[in-house]
Parts: sequence; structure tokens; C-alpha cells
Amino acid sequence: MNKKQKIVSTTLSTVTALSSVGAISSLPNTVIKNVQALDENTVETTQQVQPTVRTDLEKEVENKNSTVISTGAALQGAEYQKNSSEEALNNAKTNKKENDEKLTTSQNQVDQTLAKEVKDRAQVVLQLQKALSSQKQQKDALDKAVEEKQNQLKDAQDKYNKAQADYNNLADKNKDALDKLNQAEKNKAQSEKDLASLNDQLTTLNKDIETVTTKLNEEKKSLENNKTTLSQLTTEKQTLEADLKVSTDKLNSLKDALNKQPTTEEVTQLQKEIDTLETDIDTKTTQLSTLNQKINSLTTSIEAQTATVNETTKKKDDLTKQYDALTTQVNEAKTNLDTAKTECDAAKKALDNLNNNVDTPELAQLKAELKSLQMQQTALQAQVDATTSQLKAAETELANAYTKYDNNVVNFYKEVYNNTGDLDAYYAYTELEKYDGKTVGSTTVTIYDSKNYDKTIASLSDLQEALNYIKMCNQIRAYEGSAPLKVSYYLMVVSAIQNEYTSVKWGHSQIYPVAENIYGSSRDYNSTDFLDQNGNLDVAYLDKLGRNQNLDVFNTQRQNPFYGWWIEEKVKYEETNDKNVAGHYFNIINKNYTLTGFSHNNQLHNSGYYTWGQVFSGSLVADKLDGSGQVKITGQSVEDFENTLNAWILKKANGVQIEQNKVDAAKADVEKVTNALNDNKQKISTKQTEINDYKDNVNAQFKTAETTYNNAKNTYDNLVNQQSSVKAELDTTSSTLNAQKDALTKLEDQLKADKKKKDTLSNQITDKKTLLAQKKEELANATKDKAELEQAIKDANADVDRITALIDENDKKIKALESEINTNQQNINAYNAELNALNFEVTSKEAKKDALSANIDMLNTAINAYNKQLEECNKAKNALDAAKNNLDNVHAEYDQAVKGQKAQADAVADTTKKLDDANESLAKAQRATADWEGIKAGAGDHYAPYHDEVLDSLSDTVLVYVSAKDTAGSIETKLADAQKDYDEKTKNYENALSAYNAALNEYNDAKADLDTFDAKYGIVTKDTITLPSEMTYTGKQIKPEVVVKDSKGNVVNPSEYTITYGDNTEVGEGNVTIKLSDEYYVGTITKTFKIVLASTDKDDNTTPPTDKKDDVTTTPSNKKDNVTVTPIQKNDTTTTVKSDKTSTTVKTGDSSPIVQFSLLSMLSMFFYALLRRKENKE
Repeated sequence: MNKKQKIVSTTLSTVTALSSVGAISSLPNTVIKNVQALDENTVETTQQVQPTVRTDLEKEVENKNSTVISTGAALQGAEYQKNSSEEALNNAKTNKKENDEKLTTSQNQVDQTLAKEVKDRAQVVLQLQKALSSQKQQKDALDKAVEEKQNQLKDAQDKYNKAQADYNNLADKNKDALDKLNQAEKNKAQSEKDLASLNDQLTTLNKDIETVTTKLNEEKKSLENNKTTLSQLTTEKQTLEADLKVSTDKLNSLKDALNKQPTTEEVTQLQKEIDTLETDIDTKTTQLSTLNQKINSLTTSIEAQTATVNETTKKKDDLTKQYDALTTQVNEAKTNLDTAKTECDAAKKALDNLNNNVDTPELAQLKAELKSLQMQQTALQAQVDATTSQLKAAETELANAYTKYDNNVVNFYKEVYNNTGDLDAYYAYTELEKYDGKTVGSTTVTIYDSKNYDKTIASLSDLQEALNYIKMCNQIRAYEGSAPLKVSYYLMVVSAIQNEYTSVKWGHSQIYPVAENIYGSSRDYNSTDFLDQNGNLDVAYLDKLGRNQNLDVFNTQRQNPFYGWWIEEKVKYEETNDKNVAGHYFNIINKNYTLTGFSHNNQLHNSGYYTWGQVFSGSLVADKLDGSGQVKITGQSVEDFENTLNAWILKKANGVQIEQNKVDAAKADVEKVTNALNDNKQKISTKQTEINDYKDNVNAQFKTAETTYNNAKNTYDNLVNQQSSVKAELDTTSSTLNAQKDALTKLEDQLKADKKKKDTLSNQITDKKTLLAQKKEELANATKDKAELEQAIKDANADVDRITALIDENDKKIKALESEINTNQQNINAYNAELNALNFEVTSKEAKKDALSANIDMLNTAINAYNKQLEECNKAKNALDAAKNNLDNVHAEYDQAVKGQKAQADAVADTTKKLDDANESLAKAQRATADWEGIKAGAGDHYAPYHDEVLDSLSDTVLVYVSAKDTAGSIETKLADAQKDYDEKTKNYENALSAYNAALNEYNDAKADLDTFDAKYGIVTKDTITLPSEMTYTGKQIKPEVVVKDSKGNVVNPSEYTITYGDNTEVGEGNVTIKLSDEYYVGTITKTFKIVLASTDKDDNTTPPTDKKDDVTTTPSNKKDNVTVTPIQKNDTTTTVKSDKTSTTVKTGDSSPIVQFSLLSMLSMFFYALLRRKENKE
């Protein structure tokens, strides 16, 4: 059972034991209550006590129970103290665990944060370095591009200057013709500009004409509509006026009729006139209707013919414009055709020369320059390949830099070996690499892990920690008069490897044949816990602590490995003179040992201890790598080892930058030769392009000239054909238009004549209708009487007024329409005037256009003539224009390149600043890391501010770490004290538990004896003593047979009691007294019985009634039988009377009439017997 299991078991036992104490302590009270119950159940005149044997047993139980109670109370107290101590121990363990967790958590947090920050900042530096390198490469490319563009600009300027000079020279020679040509071109340009302006104006004018024509037609249509409405209103007015005349004539006729009545002959004549007028009106109305239909038909025909004439007129105008335009185009096409023919012939000649391999001087020069550039390219390509290989190697080193310059001791040992060739370092890292990824036995503990080296004893901080312990060892050796040990790289590795084994299974692993000291502790300590502020060990004080165990008992130095290795064993050796008890001590002071290695394992593994290990050797030799022999390992002094280690730490801090600088240098070399190669390639490409362009240009010029000529000829032919076609159509349209106009004139004349006929006929019909109405009125009046005539006159007046009002309304409408017609006419006049003006302007501009076109044709002819005369000069002019365009383009490209160069320079400057800031930030993070390492080593100030804000932000965590580290010693001491106190309290508890268990066992034995007595012996009462309930009177003392039993049914041995009989000589009540001996039974009990007379008549079976106090009922018998009376118990309700022949059971205490009657009968019989006996005596 381990310690933890024992504690748990003891605690459970304590609970059980205490529960037992509580139950047992109540037993004596129960026993006493039982005794009291016995007394209460004893019916006696004198107080009865219990048997002496039981009293002795009960006293023994009470004594043992008191012992149980007292030992139980002591056990409870011991358990309480043990539990309190255990709680204090658990609190101490919890405090240690929490403090350890704080220490580990805070250290891990700071370690991880700083490591991540350094890594992140280094990554930023690396990214900025790459970006800066790329930007510098781009800037260099842009610088070269600017330089190239500058050269191109100079070349373009030179070419322009040359073209300008050539042109000026030719221009001077042909100044007169050139001036005329320039003037002609200027005039032509102006004329073309004017012609374009005229075309635009004509387009606008034609649109205006269309707009005005549309408005004019709309206005004419409105006028015609208004005239038609006016004609209708005029006709309506004429009708009204005729009606008014009729009504007026009727009124006058009626008035005349009223004054004068006609004769019969006059009436008959009047009727004839009316009939004649009606016939004439009907005839003329029919003629008028026919004429209206003819007029409407003519009006429709005129409108249709007018539209046809307008459409044909527009078509003619369009054809005229088209013909004029085609005429201009034909002239231009002819000029272009002549020019294209000349150029095509010249291009054909140049192409024939090229096809016949006749190189011009210019083409031969281009080919020679191309060959020279191709030879240069081969040499440059070889340089690019070489520098590119160097760059890849440098980039590989840079990629490995972060691994190469980490905190792994293997890289440190490799650095030492690479720089010095020291085989001690070589065998150190190769030995460690043998164990990479291997575990100790079947455990998961890795001996060395190159990827997680900080989880084993393989980080630079482990080396720094080990050096501090070696310094302590050398200070002790100096104290002892021994020379200092030197540090062996190989032995440092050996110590670390063996230490990993020890941390898993406690003990010496003995993997390597070296002397070794090992030390284990349940708590981890740093070397700085044992060093003063100057980094030294107070050896003299350590000596004092070892020699005086009462001195500063809780001093942390007592946890120093060298306290146990050195001074404790030294004191033992001095006391015993036995070297076997001081092996560690002699390893430390052994003057034959010159080399050492040390390791401290701060990882807690299966052994349950943090472990320290130191190995020693007198000499080491190493095989040379070439197999030529061996060399002796001399080691390094602690100071030299520390300097080498610090130099490596400094170097690894700048390692990435060093590799980056190599990459930058290699990139610069690659960039330089690559740019040179690219420049050469560009020159080759440019030169080849110049050659190809030269050849292509000759072909292109011919193809262009040939295409231009063919296009010009096709254009000219098409335009001539179109012009002929349009001319024919124009002539046909003109003839058609003239015929349409003649037909329209005839229709208009016929309409005019028909309208005149209509007006005459309408007037005639109106006059005849008026006369007809008048005649009818006269006829009607002639046939009316005076009253009717008066009424008719009244009606006629009303009719005249009505018609007059209608005529007035009609006049208003006519006046309004005449105003609208007047407006229509004014608008038509205005539109006609505007249209005439527009047409005039179009005619004028068309004339100007024709003049300009003719002038342009003339100028083209002149220009062609001048161009032929100035063909060489024109070529120079074209070359000058081309040079000017090239100069402008190159200048724009140069300006753009300069702009890009400036932007890239700004970007480089910005990135450079960012890189400087990032390097400074990285340096600060590295200095902060150094601050933190100093804090962990106890050599640095743990108060902020530090060298970087990241560590400043972790200042609270740093303080937690420092606080946890500072309090670790006191917490460990408190834990040791709590453990010691707990062990003492546990021992006290176990002693108390043993005492309690012993008392409990004794109590149980005593209780068992008492229980055995109680189980074996009962109590003796009146009920357990039996004797006959009645005896026959003899005249002598009667001594009935007495049987004494206890409540268990046991027959009491006669030696346990004495019997005393009463006088028992008279009829009546006798008694027997039984006195118990008090040893096993107690008490004095008196029993009574009845003394009765012997029966004198055999038929007399009556027995005197028994004493009710005995609660006995007897059964009569025919003869004197032996009767056994069994007294009932106090709580019984029946009495059984047994005889040899009969058995009757009667309930006692029953008050039923039957029972009462039986008792009375028995009493009567009893007294009757007594009276007869008295009589007999007498």
C-alpha cells in the first residue's frame, strides 16, 4: 500500500471507529435500565437487588465502556488534529502546485510571446528585405529604362535635327516652288474647311427647309379647313338672309294682305307662279348637287396631284444634289487615282530591288550590327547562369537561417566545430544526434528531439544553467585546494543523455564509462537560487550549514545539489573515515579529474524528481576524422566556454541579417548581369526588328501603294457609273415633273370654272326660293281671315327676330374665321418668305460650294504639279514629320519613365525606412529576450520598462513569474513542515486508533460475558415458583413440595436458595418462604397455599374456594387426585388446571352471570358442609 492509499484507508477506519464509539457508549445505560426493570417486576415487601455475579459483570462492562469512551474521545481528537494537519498539508501542496503553475504558465507565456514576437518581427524583416530587394531591382530596371529612353530621346532628337536640316536644305533649293506648294496647300486646306462648313450649313438649311415646309403645309391645311368652314358659314348666312327676306316679305305680305284681300283670279295666278318656281328650284338644285360632286372630285384630284408634284420636286432636288456631289467626288477620285499610280510604280521598283538581294547601305549596316550583338549574348548568358547558381545557394542558406540560428545546442556545437575544428564539439553534436527522436525504454520521454529541443536538455539556456553549477563546483574545488575543472562539450552531452535516463528511472544509467553525481528533488530549483547577486556561491557558509543542522534550518542552500554531494558527505566521511559514504564528495574534489560536464533537467518525468547530474573524467581522447590517430580533449575553461557561447548567441541574433546580406549581394550580381543580358537581348530584338521592319516596310509600301491604286481606280469607276446613272434619273424626273405640273394646272382651271358655275347657280336658287316663299306667303295670306292674318303677322315678326339673331351669331363666327384665315394667310406668307429666303440661301451656298469644289480641283492640280516638281523635297518633309512624331512619342515615353523612376525611388525609400524600423524592432525584441533570459537567470532587473514594449506589456506576467519564483522556497519549506506535522499527527492518530480498538475489544469481551449471563440466567419470581395450591389438613405442620425455576425455565439448584415453611397446622392459608442466595438469583419470595379438611363423604367433591389473590380455579374430582397447580404470569388471562382425568379451562376476571353463579354455588356448598359437620359434633 502506498502512502496515499494508507492515508485514505486510515481515514475510512477513523470514521468507522468513531461511529462504533458513539453506539457502544450507550450500552451501559441500556443495561441499567434492564436491571431497574427487574426491580420493578419483583413483587416483594423488601427491595430486591440483582445477583452479585451479574453486578460484577455489569461493573466490568461499565469500566470497559468508560475506557472505550475515553479512548474514542482521544481518537476523535487525534483524528481532528490529523484532518487539520492533512488540510494544512493539502493547502501547502495546493499552494505549491498553484505557484508552480504560475511559474510555468507565466514563463511559458513570456517565452512563447517573445519567441513569437521575435519570429514575427524577423519574418517582417525578411519580407521587407525581399520587398526592398525586388523594389531595388525594379528601380534599377527603371533607372536603366530612363537611361535607355534618354538615349532614345537623344537619338530621336538627332534624327529630327538631321531631318530638319535635310528638309531645310531642299526647301532652300526649291524655295519658290515650295512656297507656292505651301500656299496652295494652305489654300486647299482653307477651301476644304470652307467646303466642309458649307456642307454643314447646307445640311442645316435643308433641315430648316423641311421644317418650314412642314409648317407651311400644316398652315395651308388649316387655311383650307377654315375657308371651307367660312364657305359653309357664308352659305348658311346666305340661307338665313334668304330666309330673313322671305320672312320679311311674308311679314310685309301679311301686312298688305291684312290691308288688302286678293281676288280669286289673283289667288289662282299666284298658285301657278308658285308651281312654276318650285319646278325651276328642283331642277336647279339637281344641277347644283351634280356640280358639287364634280367640285369635290376635282378638289381630291388636285390634292393628290399636288402631293405627287411635291414628291417629284423633292426627288429632283435630291438627285440634283446627289449629282453635284458625285461630280465633286469624281474629280477628287481622278486626282487620287493619278497620285496612287505614281506611288505604286515607285514602290514596285523598290520591291524588285529587294527581291533581287540588292542590299542598300542601310540594310547592310543593320545586318553587321546584329551579328555583333549575337556574339555578346553568348558571353552574357554564361555570366547569368553562374550568378544565378550563387543566388540560389544564398537563398537556401537564408531559408535555413532561422533553424541554423535557433537555441538548439547542436547548432552551437556545429558552429564551434566549423570555426575551430575542435573534435570535442564534433563528437558532442554527433553523439546527441544519435538519440534524435529516441525515447527512454518504452516511455514517451525523448532523449533528444531536434524539433522540440527545449523539451529535452538541449537548449542554450540549459548550457547557461549548467555553466553556473560548474562555476559552483570549481569554487568548491578552490575551497578544497583543487584546480578548476574544464568543460568538455562531449561530457556536457554525456551528462544530458544520462540525466534523461535518470529522470525516468532513478539511479545511475551507466551508459558511458564516466564518474557521475546525480541529485533529485521534488521541486525544481534554478542555479540562481543558490548564487549571490554577483553570481558566486558562498562556499564557506555552505560548509557551516552542513556542519550545523540547527543553523538556518530552512535555508535554500540545503536544497543545493552540492550541499548533499559535498558538505554532507564530507562531514560523514570526517565522522566515519569511510570513503564508501562519500563518493560524491570525492568526485568533486578529485584532483585527477580535469574535465566535467553538467546538466539540469527541469522536466518532471517518471522518476518523480527534477534531476541534476555531473560527470567527471581525468582524460579524454578522440579519433581523428581522417583515421590518422587520436587527439587529446583538453576542454574549455568555464570563462572561455561562456565567451564562446555568448559570441554564438550574439551571432545568431544577427545571423538572418548576415544571410540576407549575402542574398542581397548575390541578387545584385544576378541583377547586374541579367540586366546586361536583357539589354543585349533587347538590342538584338530591336536590331532584328529594324531589319525586318525595313524589309516589311518595302513590301508593305508596295502592297499599300498597290491597294491604294486599285481602291482609287475602283472608286473612280464606281463614281463615274453612279454619276451617269444619277444624271439619267435626274433627266427622267425633270420630264415627269413638267408633265405633272401641266396636269395640275388643267385641274385647277377646271375647278375654278366649276366653282364659278356653282356660285351663279346657288344665287339663282336662292333668288327663286325667296320669290317662292314670298308667293306662298301671299297665297296663304290671301286665304286667311283677319284674325289669322294678325296671328300670322305676330308669328312672322317672331320668325324675323329669330332669323336676325341667327344671322348675328353667324356674323360673329364668320368674323372670327376671317381673323383666323387672315392669320393663316399671314403665316403662309411668312413661311413662303422664309422658305424663299432659305431656298435662296441654299442656291447661293450651292453656288459657293460649286465654286469651292472647282477651286479645290484646281488647287489639287497645282499641288500635284508642285509635288512632282518637289518629290525629293516632299520625301524629306515626310521624313521630318515622321522624325517629329517619333521625337514626340519618345519624349512622352521618357517623361513616363522618369515619373515611374521617381515613384519607385519613393517606394524604395519608404521600404528602406520600414526595414530600418523593422530591424530596430527586431533588435528590441531580441534585447527584450535577453532581458527575460537575465530575469530567469536572476541576473537582470525584473522591473519594467524593458528594451521593448512587448515585454513591457508582459510586465504583470513577469512580476507573477518573479513573485512565484521568490516565494517558491518558502512554499517548499511550508510544504515540508506541513508534511512533517501531518506525519506526526498521523502517527498519533494511528496510536489512538490502536488504543481505541484494544479498549473496544475488551469492552466487547465484557459485554459478551454479561450477555452470556443474561442469556443463561433468568429471574426468579412468585410465578416461577410452583407448589400445590392446597393441601389436606393433617393437624401437623404441612410442608408442600416446592419447585423453583427462573424466568428462562431453568430449575434452580436447591443450593441457590433456602425454604422456610410457615406454621401450616390449621385449616386455612399456609405459606412457604424461599430465600435466594444472591449469587446468581436474588430476593425473598413467599408463596401461599390452602389447607383444607379431608373429605368425609365420598360424594363430597367440594373443595373450599381458593383465595382470589392466587387467581386459581380448581376443578372438582370424584376422588382425591394428585393435582399440579401452575401459577399464571401476571399478564396471563387464563389458568389451566390439569388432573389425571379432566382438564377445564376457565377465564379469570370474567364477570359473566354464569361464572358468578358457579362461585356462589360453590360457597353455598362450602358453608353447608361446615354446618353439617358442626351438627354432627353436637
